Amino acid sequence: MSANASPPIPSSNKNICVPGDRLCLAGNQCHAAEGTYIFNGYIYASRVGRVSTFQKNEQTFVKVTGLSGHSVIPEVGSLVTARVLTIHSQMIKVAILAVDDVTLHTAFRGMVRKVNVREHLVDKVEMYECFRPDDIILARILSLGDARSYEMSTSLPELGVVTARCEEGHLMVPVSWTSMKCHCRTENRKVAKVVPPNT
Repeated sequence: MSANASPPIPSSNKNICVPGDRLCLAGNQCHAAEGTYIFNGYIYASRVGRVSTFQKNEQTFVKVTGLSGHSVIPEVGSLVTARVLTIHSQMIKVAILAVDDVTLHTAFRGMVRKVNVREHLVDKVEMYECFRPDDIILARILSLGDARSYEMSTSLPELGVVTARCEEGHLMVPVSWTSMKCHCRTENRKVAKVVPPNT
């Protein structure tokens, strides 16, 4: 999309996104609204949902509206969106909020073990340097683990933290594969690589 291109206007239920998806250029022609944020001049999704636009005061806004899930359950290989609940030395425990592109009414339990956080230097992983409570992450389901808690992986580059807030509650943005920052601080994370849209 060129800098002067009009923002896309979704017209079907195929316009589904997950956190971290790049939606369009931000600027005079398109503004971020509910379910989105701006980073490096582009509007990104901050939730799983359907992308749409609306007009207000002769301005175009893009938003992401959450989807409803009924009987959807995670399966091996599913891409899931989850919220970090607790952090331990060998794993994190999470609540699975969405499966693929469908938001769940009831969260499932899941975990990411230390060995499944990243592909390299696994023995040097420090869980608190990769995740913090309330981070939103993208992960893949590996298996149904113990006590009905799904085992998950964030090892691939496109998996990991997509939305985070600092200790003071400010929204953070990625600055590298291992850190995110807000206006007041930089914190370590296992950051999910943002995959550019097809051009």
